[in-house]
Amino acid sequence: MNYEIRKIEVEELYKLDKLYVYSDLDKFIGDTTTDLLNRKRDIFVIICEEEFIGELSVYYESGLRYETISSVRVYLSAFRVYIDYQNQGLGRKLVEYAIKTLEGEGYSEFTVGVEDDNYNSKHIYNSYGFTQVIDRGCETVGDKTYEYNLLLRKEITKP
Repeated sequence: MNYEIRKIEVEELYKLDKLYVYSDLDKFIGDTTTDLLNRKRDIFVIICEEEFIGELSVYYESGLRYETISSVRVYLSAFRVYIDYQNQGLGRKLVEYAIKTLEGEGYSEFTVGVEDDNYNSKHIYNSYGFTQVIDRGCETVGDKTYEYNLLLRKEITKP
C-alpha cells in the first residue's frame, strides 16, 4: 500500500469528517483554521489514494495544566485511524513521523491523554516511551465524559 504522512493544509480540513463525526463540522473547521493559522495546532494525516485515513493533532498551546510548555512540550490528541486501515501499523508510523518531525523542530517533551480502557492507544504510546503519568484529566465531548491519564514522554537521549 502506498501512503503519505504530512501536515494538513487549511483547505483540506473538510476531509477529516470521515475519521470522526463532528457535531458541527463548520465550527470545527472555523476553530481549527484559526488554530492552524496562529500556530496553536498542527494536524498530521496519513493519506492513501488521496483519502485521509488517519490523523493526529498536535497542540503547541493549551489552557490545561501540564499539557504544553512553550518551545519544549506539545500535546498529542485526536489520534485516529480509519477502521479499514487499523491493525496494519499505520498508527505507529503516524505517531513516529509526528514525534520525529517535532523533535526536529526542537520539542523534547510530549504529552497525551489516554482513557483507561483505550488499550490499543495505550499500547502504541507506551511503546514510544509515554509511560510517566503526570496528571489525571477529565473531558466532556457531547454528552459523554472521559477520564484519562496524562502521559509524558521525554526525548530519548541519544548516545
